[in-house]
Amino acid sequence: MTSIYHVLFFPAFANGLFLAIITKTGFDITPAGIGLRVFDILQPYVNEQNIMIFRFAEIILLILPWIFLVVIVKKFGIRGLIIFGIITFGSYGFFLFFWK
Repeated sequence: MTSIYHVLFFPAFANGLFLAIITKTGFDITPAGIGLRVFDILQPYVNEQNIMIFRFAEIILLILPWIFLVVIVKKFGIRGLIIFGIITFGSYGFFLFFWK
C-alpha cells in the first residue's frame, strides 16, 4: 500500500534539480524565475497605464514558491513539508554530486 506522500516525490525532485542548476550556473530556470526574467526584459516597454498590473504579476511570481509550500502544509501537514524538504535536499545533493 502506498502512502499519500508519493505525490510529493516529483515536485521535490524537480525542485532539487532547479536548486542544483541555480547553484552551478547562476540561472534561475524555475517557472517563477523564467517569468521574472521575461518581465525584466519587458520592463522598458511598460508605460504608466499598466505598471500596476505589471507589478502585481511580478509580486505573484515572487511569492509563487511560498504559496506552493503553504499548499503542501495545508494538504499534507508538517509531516508532508518535512518529507518534501528531505527529498528536495536529497535530490539537490544527488545532482550536485553527479554534476560534471
